[in-house]
Amino acid sequence: MPYEEIHEVLDEIPDGKEINFDEFKQLVSPSVLTQVTQATMTFGSAFGAMLGGDASDEKLQEVFKKIDADESGLLDKNELERALFRMG
Repeated sequence: MPYEEIHEVLDEIPDGKEINFDEFKQLVSPSVLTQVTQATMTFGSAFGAMLGGDASDEKLQEVFKKIDADESGLLDKNELERALFRMG
């Protein structure tokens, strides 16, 4: 994922906002009931590779925990940015 695209996605997240597991699930696996934004589509495609086609709650929780560097149970912009850069 290009640097500019990563920052476009992250710019949609308000400063200081931390994302819990349920919000992460909505970002990476939008459902019919979720309003799909460009950020959701980008997160979904970026994290899709990390999920390996398995979007089960168990697999999503595993990915969430890998990204949650400070083990707070919440993801901040820095943790999301590092994860997106690692995935390329």
